[in-house]
Amino acid sequence: MEDKKHFFAVDLGATSGRTIIGTLVNDRIELEELTRFDNNLIETGGHFYWDIYALYFEVIKGLKLVAQRNIAITSIGIDTCGLCMRGQRRGTAAQPTGIPRPAHLWHDGRLF
Repeated sequence: MEDKKHFFAVDLGATSGRTIIGTLVNDRIELEELTRFDNNLIETGGHFYWDIYALYFEVIKGLKLVAQRNIAITSIGIDTCGLCMRGQRRGTAAQPTGIPRPAHLWHDGRLF
């Protein structure tokens, strides 16, 4: 008998996102992308913000697909993009100009 465990994942990037169902079966992980969507920014007061209500709607849409398929979820995980500052990205994260990076957290320009 197969022992399956299902995990719901949300991947929020700087400009897009997706919901994924991961299934652990016999020590193997199978991934299925459920939805893909834009992550549009809102500009107000000279700053950019994620549209948290639109992102919430997209997460709910992915969860509804899982519910329609009668999949019992073991856990839910959410991953967001690396730090984006002043429109510049370096490696997996950017550092604001003039602020030193803690050396023990960085290797070859990438954040550990």
